[in-house]
Amino acid sequence: MTLLRAAGACLVLLAGYGAGAGVPLHHRRSWRQLHTFARLLAYWQGILRYQPLTGAELLRRARQYPEFAALGLEGCTGLSALPMPGALTLAEQEEIRDGLCQMSLQPREEACATLERLASLCEEAAQRARQAADDSRVLWPRLGLCAGVLTVILLW
Repeated sequence: MTLLRAAGACLVLLAGYGAGAGVPLHHRRSWRQLHTFARLLAYWQGILRYQPLTGAELLRRARQYPEFAALGLEGCTGLSALPMPGALTLAEQEEIRDGLCQMSLQPREEACATLERLASLCEEAAQRARQAADDSRVLWPRLGLCAGVLTVILLW
């Protein structure tokens, strides 16, 4: 009976640690998505600087790269329909959508400046997400282990 309780306690401790270790993975995924989105905007800026392209042509060129495929560009018909990363705040998402909508009305140089501003906004959000990922990598596994210990104490 004691051996069974000890084995159960070990399983609860491992489950708590595993649950805590899963949180940093979520934060890291958010950071990667934001960073990739910022790279997409910078890529568009680089292309648009030298070639006058429409939004549909920018999307078509971005679809050729597998690293941008994770952003869900396949279903997009225009830049305003671009899916925003979930880690952005609603205000940031709205600002990016407005900037992408304005790009179709702007001359090429202004559109490049808009893309540069949007890319820097996304890169700042990516840096915040990376800091959160680094912080959670240290904190959450310990908290999960502590929750497992508390559960074992309460059940013992």
